[in-house]
Amino acid sequence: MDRPVEVNGAHGPFSVPAGFRWQGRWYAVREVLEVWPDSGAWWDGENEIMFYRLVTTGGTVFELTLDRSGNWKLYRIYD
Repeated sequence: MDRPVEVNGAHGPFSVPAGFRWQGRWYAVREVLEVWPDSGAWWDGENEIMFYRLVTTGGTVFELTLDRSGNWKLYRIYD
């Protein structure tokens, strides 16, 4: 998906957001399922990004990414 999201409560590369806004709606994070780095196509000069698999208070599972520039994006939604 790679859609920008606004995140609150995350203050560093390994800190987890307390919530995020996507399509005008705020989602509160209930649980962190997994956090992992991905080096991407390093041979093509891609930078490492961090992946965050999160469960919201509504029970939906989202994956967000954080790049080295501090940009958060929505990567995937699990139904």
